[in-house]
Amino acid sequence: MLRKDYKEKVAYQKIDWNASKKKNKKAPIIVAGEAIWSKEFGVERPISYEGKDMELVLQVADYFNFEKLDDALPEMEETYEKNNPFVPRKENNYTFFFEFNRVYLWGTVEQENPSFWLNVQSF
Repeated sequence: MLRKDYKEKVAYQKIDWNASKKKNKKAPIIVAGEAIWSKEFGVERPISYEGKDMELVLQVADYFNFEKLDDALPEMEETYEKNNPFVPRKENNYTFFFEFNRVYLWGTVEQENPSFWLNVQSF
């Protein structure tokens, strides 16, 4: 069912893609290749799924945010207080997967009946 009452919340954001064989820690999104891991958590890479080898499809950097439109509600952040567990963030953007996280999407090397795995490293 298509929702007709949906209002966009984030502004369009063009991403300039640069091909590189080297790891670029400043790239907001990495497509394929090798992941850049948090020193705190290290490698949390899935090797296989149901016997199928997996490889990196893309990685989204922890600082990659989405500019919100003026009329969109603010993103909420956790306060860890029982009586007021969430408050609006002051920043005028949305983060990816709540707060600041590196997001990794893995896919099976075999293209027939592909499977995907998502993992997140939080900071």
